[in-house]
Amino acid sequence: MSRTELAVVGSCVTAIFIGAALPVAAHAAPALKDPKGETRQSRELKVQRVKALRTQLQGAFERVKIGKDSAIDYLQTIRDLYEAEVALADTREAKLAVMANACQMLFVWDEQLTQLQQAGLITFESVRRTRDARASAEIELAKLQSP
Repeated sequence: MSRTELAVVGSCVTAIFIGAALPVAAHAAPALKDPKGETRQSRELKVQRVKALRTQLQGAFERVKIGKDSAIDYLQTIRDLYEAEVALADTREAKLAVMANACQMLFVWDEQLTQLQQAGLITFESVRRTRDARASAEIELAKLQSP
């Protein structure tokens, strides 16, 4: 080994036993959180998700009517939307408003699916699942309304 190689090896061994002389990377400051314990970035992602789900619902009923999408997929999107909106709501009143809107949306969807089922365009299974989802949303609303 050359004298330079020995010096490098010696420096490495010293660094291993004593500790690295390299500067330590600074740790990022913890993200600021709101009273619910959410970071701004987390809240922004939730807002983006709600916007995306609303966009997905636009025109989706027409796609169900012509057979391009299934009624179950549309129902799942409605569920995802109101769950995302409840997660975004800051107050009890806001959660109540979201759940009341979800119940109204599911009521309208139930009526529309019943008409489609009577016309023979969809199965009763889709209507049944919508009624189940509507009942679940109404139960959640009742829980929020009770003191």
